[in-house]
Amino acid sequence: MDAESLDQLVTTILIETRCHLPSNMGKIELKIHPNERQLSLESSVEDVVESRSNLGPCGGFVRTYRFLCDYFELPIREDIAWQIDAVYRGREKRSLEMRDFAHLPTSDFLPLIASLCFNGYFTEFDCNQTKLTSESQDWLQIVLRKSRKLISLSLESTGLKGDGSFAKLFHNAAANKDLSIEQLNLSHNSLEDKGVCSVAQFLEQSKSPLKTLRLDKISCSGKGVSVLSRSLLESKDIKYSLRELSLSENNIGSDGILDLGKFLAKSAISEVDLSNVG
Repeated sequence: MDAESLDQLVTTILIETRCHLPSNMGKIELKIHPNERQLSLESSVEDVVESRSNLGPCGGFVRTYRFLCDYFELPIREDIAWQIDAVYRGREKRSLEMRDFAHLPTSDFLPLIASLCFNGYFTEFDCNQTKLTSESQDWLQIVLRKSRKLISLSLESTGLKGDGSFAKLFHNAAANKDLSIEQLNLSHNSLEDKGVCSVAQFLEQSKSPLKTLRLDKISCSGKGVSVLSRSLLESKDIKYSLRELSLSENNIGSDGILDLGKFLAKSAISEVDLSNVG
């Protein structure tokens, strides 16, 4: 392939990638020699991308979704595209709610979740009462590692377990210094103490201005709650930002209550739910 044809190929790939994956996470870094050739290519790419700057409804989320359907070799669901463009565009809250797509096979969730990596329109992800496949969980790890926009994550009753996969989820979240989670809901999953410890480690390291934490009925004991309480106490940011904490229907015992009380005494929390705790 001659140099001119190669330049056209590279330019086309970059234009399509940057138009369909509009966030910084979708950018491909060029390393072309000589430097003048690289600057020329980048300039022509930016000119075309700028001319296509009108992304459409919801920040071009459907454009990203279609692109990733091709990547995953999955059929494009026009009902999903319509739901985003026609319904979500009219909503004030930028929340991607998987219950709206509960009638679909779980394999169709994959490009939707992956789209959160490359398109920052949605700031909230609500997957309540929707089972997550292992592949979807893998992509959610990437979302948490890369996202600069996500402020709310709700994974209630999604079948999560406090295993290595769950630990990776919050390890990736802790590694993202630009993540600013304000609401976190992990209720009604069998996280047990192992899962709570993973969450606690994330919260201790996080700079997120967390306001709401819901961990209802997650099969944790006083040991897990003690670890969580100490981590919350160690977090200078969350200790003062957290306003709501819910730990109902967990057998946390007297030791858990004692350590939790030490945190509550020094926090700015205004609402605590400890109903049906042992």
